Amino acid sequence: MHAVLRSFLLAAAVLVAGPAWSGSLATARPAADDGGNALFGTLLAPASGAVSRPADRPGQPKRVDRVEVALIAGVEQAAPGEPFRIGLKIRHDPYWHTYWRVPGDSGLPTRFEPVGPAGTTFADIAWPAPNRYAIGPYANYGYGDDVVLSRLATLPADFVGDRARFEVKAEWLVCRDVCIPGEVDLALELPVAAESRTGAAMAPFEVSLATVPDPDRSMPARWSQNGREAVLELPAGVEAGRAEFFPYFEGQIRPVAPQRLMAAGTGARQLHLERVENAPDELPDPMAGLLVADGRSIEITLVAASGPLPAPSAPIAVAEARAAPPDSAGAFGSTLAAGMPSAGGSSASTLSLAAALAGAFVGGLLLNLMPCVFPVIGLKLLGFARAGHGDPALARRHALAFAAGVVISFTALGLGLAVLRLFGERLGWGFQLQSPLFVAAMALLFVAIALNLFGVFETGLAASRMAPEIRSNGLGGSFGTGVIAVLVATPCTAPFMGGAIGYTLAAPTGVMVLVFVSLGIGMALPYLLLAGNGRLARRLPKPGPWLLTFRQFLAFPMLATAAWLAWVLTLQVGADGLLRLLVAAVLVGLLAWIIGRRQSGAANGTGTRHAWLAIALAALVAGVTLLVEIHRLTPEAATSQPTAAAAAAPGEAVRWEPWSVERVAEARAAGQPVFVDFTAAWCISCQANKKLALERAAVEQAFRARNVRLLRADWTRRDAAIGAELARFGRNGVPLYLFYRAGGGEPVLLPELLTPSIVLSALGAS
Repeated sequence: MHAVLRSFLLAAAVLVAGPAWSGSLATARPAADDGGNALFGTLLAPASGAVSRPADRPGQPKRVDRVEVALIAGVEQAAPGEPFRIGLKIRHDPYWHTYWRVPGDSGLPTRFEPVGPAGTTFADIAWPAPNRYAIGPYANYGYGDDVVLSRLATLPADFVGDRARFEVKAEWLVCRDVCIPGEVDLALELPVAAESRTGAAMAPFEVSLATVPDPDRSMPARWSQNGREAVLELPAGVEAGRAEFFPYFEGQIRPVAPQRLMAAGTGARQLHLERVENAPDELPDPMAGLLVADGRSIEITLVAASGPLPAPSAPIAVAEARAAPPDSAGAFGSTLAAGMPSAGGSSASTLSLAAALAGAFVGGLLLNLMPCVFPVIGLKLLGFARAGHGDPALARRHALAFAAGVVISFTALGLGLAVLRLFGERLGWGFQLQSPLFVAAMALLFVAIALNLFGVFETGLAASRMAPEIRSNGLGGSFGTGVIAVLVATPCTAPFMGGAIGYTLAAPTGVMVLVFVSLGIGMALPYLLLAGNGRLARRLPKPGPWLLTFRQFLAFPMLATAAWLAWVLTLQVGADGLLRLLVAAVLVGLLAWIIGRRQSGAANGTGTRHAWLAIALAALVAGVTLLVEIHRLTPEAATSQPTAAAAAAPGEAVRWEPWSVERVAEARAAGQPVFVDFTAAWCISCQANKKLALERAAVEQAFRARNVRLLRADWTRRDAAIGAELARFGRNGVPLYLFYRAGGGEPVLLPELLTPSIVLSALGAS
């Protein structure tokens, strides 16, 4: 999925750069996987630390976070050409669970890919019947007890040797109140002889295999759907007293809904299921699933009924989803803080669509006041003044183009997040700034914008032809400026946006996109009003000598933005990344200078044209190479947050510890109050809150006086555990501030924008 996300960003950059560089200037993450849900370990596990190396002794179990895993075989001795079982045994801690092949409303299926001697073949995973875990309005399919996921393995018939070594890379997601992705490399060595020997080796497999259906004996079952209900007629001969259906497909059946087994007048048994709201009428492919009838697992193929199925005559049983274990949550962090006290935003489980749309709209309006967007506001005002020329109609067209850039970009962002969510990704607001490559590219873009504003080069048009042609060709620049505004706005989570954006975590795709569209409309509205009001439009200053001064002045906010992004990059990949960025910035300056000379005619001589072109191409290749190197750099071992204990001597600044679920639990068990700061270096609101509230003397004194344990969850780089905790409180972005009182109970959620009085009030110090 990292590859998918990188491709998405690169495509976005191309789309953005095209129109933006034709008129004003513009530019255009996500993270890693190999494709589909199977790839979550590569993306998430490194951030969580849940990665384990191969066991020292083949066959020994490995402890990784909340599970113990082992690679086991169903034979004590294997024989060439004879199939045997090789399995991944997972032992869960109490109340934790991993996921089935289809995870339900959330989650990711466990994967393990064994490798053996050359020529060894492996069958698909044999999935035991899962449980349904109800978590509020959602449900997951998974395993909470010991389970063995196995494959049939067959050594080649011509295998030579007395021992065979098998290795496996296993990946999973284990959830309770948070979700922790993990991966491990395991190994197993088996003796090989002419005849296989089972002995007691199959015993660990027996319980799990007892509920694995035989895929070669799939049975047909009639299926009918009408509105919100679907009816599954049990296969002929299956007269169960209790039945439960687990689909191999998604988007049709509500996992959490009760499944009612009914008797029909014809003697057939019917399982009545609740369909997902607005589920497509088209049947998915493959239309199959697992039917558990009186404890017997049957793989069934669903066949669309040619007409209505017989009406049911009597109920037989109802299968309910199991209540989730205490403090349990799915991969959405699905507790979603229902009814959680909040000073700054609504919980995602209680927030209505209307409230989410209103919150997003107001948040979009307020984004224009965030420091992230200030440089782009200047560009837009400059564009209005330059393009309008006293012509209100032209100013309106530019405002509409800018608004289109904003709304389309937010819509694309919402669609992109929705698509990635289908692949199991957990991405938050501002996710693209968690990518060092994106941060570096944005910094270079703002350097280029500054050079353009200084007049080193012009964009899209030769300087001599700019004035007469800007009327017909400048709308692309306004559109591109709107796109830039969206890209730089995401580090800020304005008030009212936390709950609204968090609402999209569990919302259907259409609702998710609507929230992002509302956000874009809110952000674009002031510019539409400015240009659409004839009186205001006529008051726009006419172009004159002041315009050049104003344009050059705007270059300094651009450079300041580039400097901030360089600081973010330093926190992500260290001084080596900063050095590469600075060299790349010099190359951008060289390219801008060459372009400017070409535009002025100074570098158009026949003898020098090719030389300048070669230098420009070399600079471009070197710059791209530096960006690739930045992308490949590993995170700094040391983070920007101190690791000392929270206690500090009187007069000293309070100290923050890195956040973890365990540290919160440890402090609460000891009766100590806890303050958690979810932050990121690229989040301007977070940095402002630190300076204006959290680092104020009165607040620090209150922290010390009340022995508050201070924890900082730094999301500057991707961290799955932090993402899961944000989701648990209905958020998918920072900042988020939690205060756990010493007496226990749910945490207090503080607003996204802090003042000393707000913090002191939460601490009970005012």
